[in-house]
Amino acid sequence: MIKKISAAQAYPLRQAILRPDGTLKDCQFDGDELASTIHFGLFDGDALVAIASVYCRDYESNEYYVGKGYQLRSMAVAKMVQGQGVGQKLLTAICDEMKIMDVDYLWANARVSATSFYRQADFDISPNVFDIADVGPHQHIVKYF
Repeated sequence: MIKKISAAQAYPLRQAILRPDGTLKDCQFDGDELASTIHFGLFDGDALVAIASVYCRDYESNEYYVGKGYQLRSMAVAKMVQGQGVGQKLLTAICDEMKIMDVDYLWANARVSATSFYRQADFDISPNVFDIADVGPHQHIVKYF
C-alpha cells in the first residue's frame, strides 16, 4: 500500500539507504516540514519499504522548464526488496499524484547509478554530470506531464 507519511517516518529509511555513514539529522532537508511537501511511503504489511519526497520547487535554472514544478528527493527502497519493482510502483504513484495536482514537471538530481531506473519511467536525463559533496556524481532528470 502507498500512502502519505510524515518526514520523520521517512528519515530512518533515508538514512539507511542514502546516507548509511551519516546520521538521521543528515537526512533532514530544508522544506521537509512545509505544507506543500509530500512524503510518500510504500508499505509491505506494516513495514515501510520505500520512500520518496516531493517539494513544490521549480528547477533552479528555469530556462527550459515552464510551469509548476516539483522536485523529487530522497527516493529509497529497502535493500530486501530492491529489484522487485517496488521503486517503479512508488514512482508511478507519485507521477499519478503530480498529474492530479496539475504539476507540469517533476525533476530531480539523480545519482548517476540510478539514471537507468528513471529512464525506465520515461524521465529525460541530462548528459551533464555534476558532483554533490559527500554524496557523489549526479545528473539532472525531468519528466513532463
